[in-house]
Amino acid sequence: MDINKHDNIGYNEIIQSSVNTPLISIIIPTYRRPFKVRKAIISAIQQDTNTNYEIVIVENTSDKSPETEAVIRSCKSDRISYYQNHDNIGMFGNWNRGLRLAKSEWVTILCDDDLIENDFISRATHIIKRTSYRFFCLKNEIFSKEDDLHHIRNNTFKQHVREKNKFHMLLSNQTSTVGNFYKRSIAIALGGFDESLYPSSDYDLYLRYINTEGPYLIDRSKSYGYFRMEGNTSSEIKVQFDFCKKDLILQKKCINNLKINVLKKRLMLSIIKVANRKRLQKLNHQKKSLLFKLELIILSFYTGMINFLYKKKINI
Repeated sequence: MDINKHDNIGYNEIIQSSVNTPLISIIIPTYRRPFKVRKAIISAIQQDTNTNYEIVIVENTSDKSPETEAVIRSCKSDRISYYQNHDNIGMFGNWNRGLRLAKSEWVTILCDDDLIENDFISRATHIIKRTSYRFFCLKNEIFSKEDDLHHIRNNTFKQHVREKNKFHMLLSNQTSTVGNFYKRSIAIALGGFDESLYPSSDYDLYLRYINTEGPYLIDRSKSYGYFRMEGNTSSEIKVQFDFCKKDLILQKKCINNLKINVLKKRLMLSIIKVANRKRLQKLNHQKKSLLFKLELIILSFYTGMINFLYKKKINI
């Protein structure tokens, strides 16, 4: 992987933020979606916080985008920096560029069709100041249309704040992009997002990050962000199959690199394969055989044991 891969493709700085030494950067990668990105930007601006934070918007197209620029300027915030690439450098190439253009210690990525609550930054700041975790996740919910949000907010099941580790992340990607916070310098030192592993490039970085930096925090005390499913390429069947394929490759690689005995590795590999087949059968709408149902029971038992052995409730 090479975070500097697209250095030969330049960019223009259209708007410069006046924020100096921000604690957090909200990075918004965007591509020809001026009206959706407006809602994402407004949710990023309307934060009830005293934290010094910036909003970094990176347009991933060489086409002049007067609509997007007009939308961004209409938001009238001195927190915003707006960049436009000279050429399309791919989804995760653009995420890497956002990492490098940000000025903060901590970063979070907000896709241009997602939304965040107005206590998103204040909660993140609270965790940063009260704990020593270098990676944490704020709970998010899936939605399709804004009309769904009122119902989601009023019907969200509140859970505890918990510490998790690489074994939880190995079972499956325990996080979603919206709500993930991590140190920018560490993500860059690890090489950023590996574009060759699309669409699982973010999962790959999180696995490498947590393997290097140790346990992470998941805050499910309430919903802080919203992941839009409608019109999202990640919901397409072909992409879902690609997720299964690439996730399994990453999981096998990580398990083989673990410093545990061979029998434990074989057990973990078997469990991961069962979990992957479960995902594939769901996508293919296949009926479960009796043997596979038994394997799923074993998977549930193993998952329960992981949660029991490594369960740690955090009060913050």
